[in-house]
Amino acid sequence: MKKVFICSKCGKAYLNDETGIRFCPDDGGTLISTGFDETQWSEMSEEAQNNTVNAIIHPTNRNQEIADALKSAGSALGNAAKMTGEKLKNSLQTEASSENRSSDSKISSFAFQPYKNVGGKLCEISNALCLLGCIISVVLGLIIISNNPFSYGYSSDLSTASVICGVLVIAVGCFISWLTSVFMNAMGVIVIKLGDIEKNTGAK
Repeated sequence: MKKVFICSKCGKAYLNDETGIRFCPDDGGTLISTGFDETQWSEMSEEAQNNTVNAIIHPTNRNQEIADALKSAGSALGNAAKMTGEKLKNSLQTEASSENRSSDSKISSFAFQPYKNVGGKLCEISNALCLLGCIISVVLGLIIISNNPFSYGYSSDLSTASVICGVLVIAVGCFISWLTSVFMNAMGVIVIKLGDIEKNTGAK
């Protein structure tokens, strides 16, 4: 029995055997069977025929729709995962930087830091000790000269020995104070230079 076939390109209806020609004679389109014979086709309303033709001309490719949907879902999941990864990375970086700032603030908030800037402190202390040593030496020398301990009570005049001793105390005391200050200053400068070298090496 002949069935009604529809051309997949032009939408024209043809009566054809199941084993007959399957191509449209007008445009070469594939003839697709509707499953209806001539009587059934003629009994169908025009709207039903048009719907059948449209369904054949414009078939709904469910597999393609599913593939597109899966592709879209996969892309959305990939973007979501990427965004989540970036957010997690940014969150970890922010947390790490906040911890570093917190630790730095704790260190800087510690009031008593005797080992910070050791080189500068050595230079300052050496200058102060030099000045203090010179003052003490001068005071001791003047005390020796004024007390005149080498007169042995025989004369109220200053003895030569007392003056020499006082001058020696002043000179030796000032020299030792200066020499100590030089060594301490040298140590402070060395510490400062080593710190600068370490900073420059760490920056590279």
